[in-house]
Amino acid sequence: MAHLWTRRMAKAGMALLMHATAIAGAAATPKAVAAPVAAAAASQQQQARDLAYAREYYVLRSAALSDAQRQQALGYIAARLHERRPYSEAEFLVILLRIAAFADNGHDYFDNGQGWWPAARLPLTLAAFPDALLVTHAPPGQADLVGARIAAIDGLPTEALLRQLHDYFGGPPNYVRWSGMWAIETAQILHAMGLARRADSLQLTLHRRDGRRITRRIAFVPYAAWAGGNRMHSLQREPGNAPQPLYLQQPDQLFRRLRLPEADALYLQFRSHTGSAAEPILPFIAAATQELADRGARNLILDLRFDSGGNSELSMALMETIARSVSGKIYIITGEHTFSAGIVTAAKLKQAAGARAPKVQASAW
Repeated sequence: MAHLWTRRMAKAGMALLMHATAIAGAAATPKAVAAPVAAAAASQQQQARDLAYAREYYVLRSAALSDAQRQQALGYIAARLHERRPYSEAEFLVILLRIAAFADNGHDYFDNGQGWWPAARLPLTLAAFPDALLVTHAPPGQADLVGARIAAIDGLPTEALLRQLHDYFGGPPNYVRWSGMWAIETAQILHAMGLARRADSLQLTLHRRDGRRITRRIAFVPYAAWAGGNRMHSLQREPGNAPQPLYLQQPDQLFRRLRLPEADALYLQFRSHTGSAAEPILPFIAAATQELADRGARNLILDLRFDSGGNSELSMALMETIARSVSGKIYIITGEHTFSAGIVTAAKLKQAAGARAPKVQASAW
């Protein structure tokens, strides 16, 4: 994985944001008349330096880029420098996404550290199914949208929009459908990409579950006002829905460990290979390892269908423990969203367990 930590860009973005706030507060003074012009010039110069830094320390040095991809990235940076204008924070973030996406591997990206980041998002949670983009969670005032199929966003058909998002994320189509949800759900991003008319809201054309086709403009809200949680593509907590199958239950948990007496099996589910501050991965791995050491398992089910990646090294020892401790069958379930560390983990357990581990390719839905 190639990864450029753009700390210069992060510091520049924060400085620019602070400067913009300062000049806004000085608008009544005579000196403030020239301040916006000066701020724009400073912004343009810093962004040009940041683009030169990305060119020198990523594009020209990365082994992840083929010769053709490298030339495309160099041409893209040259075109941005030729425009000679300051970009908004959202536009510049999108430019960095585009540069990393030339590698087309779903892994290369720019980390903006403590730089500018969008402060608002849609009050909806979306999920890209193989044949549709659906609303899976909505606030009480928009509850009629849960389960609705999104046909178009600001007039652009959903499938056409998802194809264009490939230019900013790279990687296989199933990865783009997963990662592209961030661009749709996050304020200003689609607008900065030229795929939405406004930065403060999106106009959705939807087919509701009752069959009605509607058009509704949805305003972005501050992250603090969003109550969607992880939810992991589950409608479990929405009103009027039937109980969910096992793999969709407890939608806000990244890691799950359950005994299934009817199958004489231990069920382990990874929905990530990184974890979060609230739910770190290492305690889960330690608990699973200890349970296998104490009780063993006749059979084991490893569910990786939502494992979008992270650090596979963290679970390598657990995969070896599983292979040693399980006396019966080991089922490895993968799906459209199994990616990166999820794929490596599946391969590691398959290698360690051999014929006892038939790999199950299942739809994530």
